[in-house]
Amino acid sequence: MSSSRSLQVYVRREDGEMISVEVPVDANGAELLEEVSDVVDVPLSQFTLRTDEEEIDGALPLSEQLSGGETVIYFVPTARPPNYKEAQTLRHIPASDLGAQCVCKFRDFSLIVAKDRIQLWETEGAGRLLQDTPVQSLGLSEGMCACFTPNGDILLAGVRLTADAESTDILIQHLRYNENEWRRCSGELIHFDSAGQDGWIAMGKKLVVFLTRGVVRVLTWESGTGLLSELREWALEGDYRGIAINRTDDRIAIVNNTESCVDIFNATGQRLFRIGESLLTYPQDVSFDLVDNLVVGGCRVGHDKAVGVFSSEGKLLHKVPVGYWIWHLHVFGSQIFLDCENKWCGTILG
Repeated sequence: MSSSRSLQVYVRREDGEMISVEVPVDANGAELLEEVSDVVDVPLSQFTLRTDEEEIDGALPLSEQLSGGETVIYFVPTARPPNYKEAQTLRHIPASDLGAQCVCKFRDFSLIVAKDRIQLWETEGAGRLLQDTPVQSLGLSEGMCACFTPNGDILLAGVRLTADAESTDILIQHLRYNENEWRRCSGELIHFDSAGQDGWIAMGKKLVVFLTRGVVRVLTWESGTGLLSELREWALEGDYRGIAINRTDDRIAIVNNTESCVDIFNATGQRLFRIGESLLTYPQDVSFDLVDNLVVGGCRVGHDKAVGVFSSEGKLLHKVPVGYWIWHLHVFGSQIFLDCENKWCGTILG
């Protein structure tokens, strides 16, 4: 029974099942989305909520969106895994010669991080550059990597000069694209004392993983405040590059370039098994899809320049021919975003 200080909302799933959630009467849309995400165990990036008329807006109070005390809304999935058997190039983003350090995708938007700039692209249709931002304007001397949060903000990691200008540290900041510019969100910034070099970052449901200089750091993320807190870290031996975490926060995949494979860890740092031994040649990057398949890019899968798709048990399921070596990739929904050796930083497969 709802109290006078709470609101009972009924969410109808696509199969007709009705779910009941309770939120404060003064809650906004984001709080309702987070509550539904926890109940149905589906990441925020993979669904929307709608009334009969329009999508629930996370930034607005529910009192402005549930007109007339309406409390029945609809759960709408937004993404499916790629159809790997029939995957083909959908489009190219004309971002050649950018020198990408990282690529990531969220719904219709794609982000490219280079050492000197970040670019946000609208990737439906012909593709349109929305913002080209020098990293210096964000307080960085070099960009390293970024990932989208479940609500479409980004966590951007980069090198920042310290006050004495003789040493460097790494800064992870929470940014939101609003009114044609990146704005720093509330929440603490994370600093790591470290010399700058390549880094990789990924986000699951509530955990963030960050890899640089052979050290893995696991961070917790509070969606309401944007607060990042360091949970644990562990060191790796060898050349590790590329990191991913699944949507249930219990599998972390890290590319082991030295052994040409992908090592799978749990969230406490225990290595569980390896994927792709004897199949992968110099893998470079890795990403989980919606059903926990592991998507790997690098020089070759077998004898082919291709994307390799592995089951959560490590079985090779598919090879998606690309024809080029792959430096970076990210899977979002039904599409794979690639940075390839052909300088098409922004090849999208689906």
